[in-house]
Amino acid sequence: MKHPIFGTVTTVYWWNRQSTKFYVVNQGGTSSSKTYSIMQVICELLMEKRRTALVTGMYHHSLVSGAKVDLYEIIARSPILRRAMVNPDAEGEKFLFKNGSRLTFKAYDTADKAKYGKRDILFINEANNMTYAVADQLMKRARERVFIDFNSDARFWVHDNILVYDRHRADYFISNFTHNEYAPEETLEYLRGILQKKTEINNAYWNNEWDVYGLGLTGSVSGTIFQGNFHLIDDFDKVIGLRKKAYFIDFGYTNDPTAVGIAGMKFGNVYAKELLYETGHYGELLALKLKNELQLDPRIPMVCDNDRASVLSLQRAGFKAIIAKKPKVTERLTMMQEVQMFIDKRSTNFQFEQQNYKFKLNKLTMEYTNQPEDEHNHLFDGLGYYLVTVKGMKAKTKPRRAVVR
Repeated sequence: MKHPIFGTVTTVYWWNRQSTKFYVVNQGGTSSSKTYSIMQVICELLMEKRRTALVTGMYHHSLVSGAKVDLYEIIARSPILRRAMVNPDAEGEKFLFKNGSRLTFKAYDTADKAKYGKRDILFINEANNMTYAVADQLMKRARERVFIDFNSDARFWVHDNILVYDRHRADYFISNFTHNEYAPEETLEYLRGILQKKTEINNAYWNNEWDVYGLGLTGSVSGTIFQGNFHLIDDFDKVIGLRKKAYFIDFGYTNDPTAVGIAGMKFGNVYAKELLYETGHYGELLALKLKNELQLDPRIPMVCDNDRASVLSLQRAGFKAIIAKKPKVTERLTMMQEVQMFIDKRSTNFQFEQQNYKFKLNKLTMEYTNQPEDEHNHLFDGLGYYLVTVKGMKAKTKPRRAVVR
């Protein structure tokens, strides 16, 4: 379709351009043009009048290779847009418009980092990679519009929060390659290959691949480690009769989050709630945060990952911190699969990990192995240390040994 500013636009562009809702949710398959079209709409809105817009995601490299590349192509194809900008060839994170509008690209991986700044327009790219805690901080600071896009290989916070509790404020578009009149032939050939494998092999993996990337539908969860034994409850703190209460910690350092939670047992089932899920917390800094800001109870035992320096810092701060013995990962996961897990529904990162902590995929057979991927597992690792401890395995450290009751 022809357009006076961009030359050509797709059907998906018009869906987004004509939306008047606060949330504009774009679920789509490969090459549906959802990201490209949203970037066109945002540029047009910034040209209309002075506005601020933030394009964000969980990972910086995804923004640079995805939405930012799309912006450069849109600028190259539109002399009108180029003339409206101060720095159309900018290599940094900010693009300025002559009318005072500003477009910023920035990734956020923790809720604390997302707490600052307001903007008129927010675009969360590849939203299924972002936790709800981070997205919520960003969305509540948007004044005019929130665009969201994703390939939906499983339900996540958009389906369970926005499309349930804010459905009246949201437009929900599902797109695929048929809605992109300019889809490249190599992409169409790739999708035809998926369809052929779905038809000939007909296993769960290829059926899901076609539903998600071919048709743009919400896929079924496949390969996740914890499925039938993962349940949500309203409030961990109101569960009566919990025994063997203890905090659990999986240390994260710079790139991975430090995950802290509390757990207890009842009738052989484990109940848990997340308390912290942020990067940059270990050693003395973590001890101070848990003691002064979160005000954890020093009388409750604390089961930790194997970081002696951080555990000693916690002990010096008055916590009954011990290091949990680590059996093989597969043994720990088997132990966890044998119990029912009841998780506080406010533990959004627990829910994110449950949807994304998966077994490794054999690339030759396209079947899942019994070995886990080493990602999206921080709270589950901590909960595993807790279960190892309450089942009677001895801790590795001798000083200030705690008993989990």
